[in-house]
Amino acid sequence: LDPSVAMDRALNEARRVIPVLQEAGDRYGVALARNRQSFYTFVLGRAGEAAVMDREMVEDALASGDVRFMELALAIGGSLFYGPAEAEEALRFVETFVSRLSDHPMLQIDAARELIGLLAMRDRFDEGRELAARYFAANEERGRKWNMAAVGFFAGTLERMAGDLPGAERVFQRSFDLFEQMGDRGFLSTIAGELGEVQWWQGRVEEAERYADISRTNTAEDDVSSLMIWRMVKARVLAHRGEFDVAETLAREAVEIGLRTDYLSQTGDAWFALGEVLRMASKLSEAAAAFGEALALFRRKGNIPQARQAEAEMRASGGSPP
Repeated sequence: LDPSVAMDRALNEARRVIPVLQEAGDRYGVALARNRQSFYTFVLGRAGEAAVMDREMVEDALASGDVRFMELALAIGGSLFYGPAEAEEALRFVETFVSRLSDHPMLQIDAARELIGLLAMRDRFDEGRELAARYFAANEERGRKWNMAAVGFFAGTLERMAGDLPGAERVFQRSFDLFEQMGDRGFLSTIAGELGEVQWWQGRVEEAERYADISRTNTAEDDVSSLMIWRMVKARVLAHRGEFDVAETLAREAVEIGLRTDYLSQTGDAWFALGEVLRMASKLSEAAAAFGEALALFRRKGNIPQARQAEAEMRASGGSPP
């Protein structure tokens, strides 16, 4: 993921080459272009649209029996995890995909990465941890650094949802270090924000701000996930310092960015961050309303642990959950 390349331009290029490759009879080239089309669509905040493409690629890959096509279909979990698909239904789809790869054990391990975050959303933390450990070990043995780093998005989020903040920090820090070693600024921008957030919740305000600034510096202008998360972390830090107006502006910007996407849980995260900022500013009724918006999105996603957390914070701010 290169922050210097505009996602819209990359998406249009992927769309442009597909009919050219089809005309040339290059089936693998078509599959690769479709993979990129789905990814760029997802990064631009249209995860539901990307998930439709991903599901089609899964079925085509399985029908072909070609390992190369199956490898391209392995990244379906991102669109299902972030997007509008209900977590339990998404989990069943990926579990079915994994089971259909029984003749390809390594592909099964790779595909199972996509289950980790979905299992966390359903309060199935131990199963998710087991998959994350197996995935990391298998890829470490093969020297696949990018995969070792990428699993952190799901494994770190699992630990955060489970309430193990030191564990989440360890996972996110490992991924941050790996992305930094590889020079991958695009994914580093998002993981830096995740790392800053768990540091904030552990009371390390200066470190949280440092990673929020790293995230901001490395974020592309159309990478909606990173645009949201650095604002969420920075807003909390500024509110902690009493700079409530600037903090609220940043937190509301994160919400507005989220509302232009179909990222249910991450938009819920933005509402949650706004609730924290408003509560620090002693705007309790507005804070309760923001936590209520987060709760509605987490429930819609089927994200059990974060819905539980949002409901508790809403009550603590004087609200009455529906």
